Amino acid sequence: MSFIEKLLQNENVMREIKSSLRPVGMWLFNETQFYLIIICVYSVALLVISLATLITLLNLKNIVKSMQNMDVFYQDML
Repeated sequence: MSFIEKLLQNENVMREIKSSLRPVGMWLFNETQFYLIIICVYSVALLVISLATLITLLNLKNIVKSMQNMDVFYQDML
């Protein structure tokens, strides 16, 4: 068994390692939480913009289709 394995099996050493790494873990969590919130907000905004674009394109398609129907109607009158 290597020295590191023996060291990690000691309960006091494990407690010391955990207590020394806990502030780093809290700092890392606090830093990444801000960026995760930004990514989530960006994703929701991108979804809303995409849906708005899709709805606008569908409305535009319906307008063009109705204009084509009006052209056919006016050509039949001539």
